[in-house]
Amino acid sequence: MNWDYIAGFFDGEGSICCRIVCKKKGESARVHISIGQVARNGEVLSEIQHFLIKEGVENPRLWKRTSKPADMHYLLISNKKGTEEFLKRIYNLVIVKKSKAESALEMLQNWPGLYHTKAFTETEVEYLIKSYESDVPYAVMVETLRCSKSKISEFLKTRGLLRSENHGQFQFRKKSPD
Repeated sequence: MNWDYIAGFFDGEGSICCRIVCKKKGESARVHISIGQVARNGEVLSEIQHFLIKEGVENPRLWKRTSKPADMHYLLISNKKGTEEFLKRIYNLVIVKKSKAESALEMLQNWPGLYHTKAFTETEVEYLIKSYESDVPYAVMVETLRCSKSKISEFLKTRGLLRSENHGQFQFRKKSPD
């Protein structure tokens, strides 16, 4: 077993899932690696798991989904340290999943600085209110503040500016002219 073999196997049978998870405390990046194989036993994935542990990849786990005509076996790496180590080791060896691996590594290495996770500063609050009053598109506010659309909508709700959501399009309550 070696990294060349694992990279080739992963390039064909593996997947990289990247997502942003929003919580009350802020946002975080989640990246996980999985390799699936239809087989009577998970012998190959078990060998890969042992190799990864020996090589210092943290917490690769095996699980099985029972189905007919054959069971599906998975190897999953879902913690940040293990995922990052795995991606760094295979990055120069994969072909098909190279761009996805690059994006995942970038997300892992730049988080939490990728998006805004703290309360808005006074300057940012002023910008949001002025942007709202000037009908600045969400995309511009998101890019300027480096935060998520949901963080901006939550801010607008607390200010009484966001009335409802309708198929992803937000309805704003405009101030009536005095």
